[in-house]
Amino acid sequence: RAGTVPRDAGIFVDRGGRVTVVARAEALTAPGADERADFPDFALPSLTGPESIRLADFEGDVLVVNFWASWCGPCRREMPQLDSLAAALAGAGVSVVGLNDDEFPDQAIGFAQSLGGVSYPLARGEGNLRQEFGYRGLPYTVVLDREHRVVRTFYGFGESIDALAAVVEGEAALNR
Repeated sequence: RAGTVPRDAGIFVDRGGRVTVVARAEALTAPGADERADFPDFALPSLTGPESIRLADFEGDVLVVNFWASWCGPCRREMPQLDSLAAALAGAGVSVVGLNDDEFPDQAIGFAQSLGGVSYPLARGEGNLRQEFGYRGLPYTVVLDREHRVVRTFYGFGESIDALAAVVEGEAALNR
């Protein structure tokens, strides 16, 4: 039926506002995601302050890197769940960081404020993140191990972050 998204679908939104719906099995895990490749280093300005947010700031932590933008409807539903995950695992050596791909920081700040804010750090990519990190759509989330190698990548957002949480909790339990 037109206008209805199947329960087993992943939803992607690009910068132009185009929505793509794909089967969850295809959408949630990227091919080759379990190869433990190094994640690209980054140092980006904070969305909310004068400091920079760097990959090195999370040394020794399992890290959830979430790419998002204010124009991404699924990001609006995903971010509060990521914030809850960040709070629940704060003492377990797990961190979450949000990398925003809006060109204008005010749009991203307004978006985060409309959600009541989030507890994890937010950095601004000023419209350059897709080019730098090569993802195919938003939201895009990468789970990194304690050595900041890619454990798993997730594209799109369905109804929950349960699959993501299971990967993060499993990784956090290793090498404690």
